[in-house]
Amino acid sequence: MAAWLLQRTCRSGYGFCRQGCVAATVDAIFLKKNSYFGYGSHTEASRSKLAYWCGRYAAKRSASDGKGKIRRVAPLASRKPRRDRDKESGIRPRQGRAPNKEALQTLRITGGSHRGHAVRPPRVSLRPMMAKVREALFATLSATGVLHASASALDLFAGSGIVGLEALSHGVGNVTFVDFSPACTSTITSNCNELGFANQTRVIKARAENLLASPQKLGVMRPFQLVTLTPPYEEVDYKELVATLAASPVLAPDSVVVIEYPLELGVLPQELAGGQLMGLRNKRYGRTLLGLYACRPTGCIELKPRPRDFART
Repeated sequence: MAAWLLQRTCRSGYGFCRQGCVAATVDAIFLKKNSYFGYGSHTEASRSKLAYWCGRYAAKRSASDGKGKIRRVAPLASRKPRRDRDKESGIRPRQGRAPNKEALQTLRITGGSHRGHAVRPPRVSLRPMMAKVREALFATLSATGVLHASASALDLFAGSGIVGLEALSHGVGNVTFVDFSPACTSTITSNCNELGFANQTRVIKARAENLLASPQKLGVMRPFQLVTLTPPYEEVDYKELVATLAASPVLAPDSVVVIEYPLELGVLPQELAGGQLMGLRNKRYGRTLLGLYACRPTGCIELKPRPRDFART
């Protein structure tokens, strides 16, 4: 009640001082309240209680006034909104705490032995493959027969390593991660250790194009059964990159290649690099497309090609 009365008084233009005008203020409040509601006089106890709160409020409002003089307070109706006063005084308004960037980019393995385990993203700008896309991809890869313990995978443009870690979770024996960013390679190593994949992985800091052109120089001596290509869309020439991949020793007959590319690129043809790569599936997920190819297929891959996936619309 005291707070309401004080507010009513401020709207009326009354001011407060530190000591001298508390009693007068109390009388003014009672006079205004009684005339407004038509009440009679209030008890002395009520008047004393109100005087106590008025005194505390007066001390608070005039704390910066060391002389104890009356300092009038502008009526609330004429005062500027808080956001305008803060703007004029240079105070930056707080609209709540900014969301944690790492929390927004939380990645989790979608299937296999480590389903649901969190994967820490590196502190760089990334565009990781979405969870629903990864889930659909590995559901399709399971039909190719490439997800087994004796298979090896190459994760190019690895980023956080989420695609290669998904492959390990789905049963692939070992994975080699390749990324040029030190932050990414450090994070991938940390994620592999935390998930218990340290003995099944190798992390190489190099450009993907350099590894494809000369894998022996970086210690890669054998071809891979699965190669995933998830580059930053704007930073690569897909035609040149695919040609380098098709001619690279990292591929062997019946190696499965996954190419992630943007919708703006159009639909990739079913045959790439002069027929070196034969398309099996091509699916769209929003503005992302995934092309699944086989390198020089011999008929051993269980998943058969579906030409209609590569029809341009």
